[in-house]
Amino acid sequence: MTDILTITLNPAVDVATTTDQPVPAHRLRCTESHRFAGGGGIDVARVLHRRGYRTDLRRFVVPSGSLPPELSEDAFAQLARIAAACGSRVVLYTSGAAPGAALDSGCV
Repeated sequence: MTDILTITLNPAVDVATTTDQPVPAHRLRCTESHRFAGGGGIDVARVLHRRGYRTDLRRFVVPSGSLPPELSEDAFAQLARIAAACGSRVVLYTSGAAPGAALDSGCV
């Protein structure tokens, strides 16, 4: 099975809870909340892991999510060039200006 590396440059903490019956109301009685790692690459890795893929080695590199504001718009392009130099394929999962720069690199 193919190994996949996902990269999350803008990780998040996701919060989830449940309620017996969702109804339009000011307040709902919910179960205890659960916090877990989130963000595009982490979410992709979680799904792939559940489907039996290993997500920690370099074959496919999946940069995903939004770029943190302190990174330049060509950050994914830089990552794509590095991944290509290591013999990895890149699957880009993002929006905004970043995909254009990465596609222009010729490595995606």
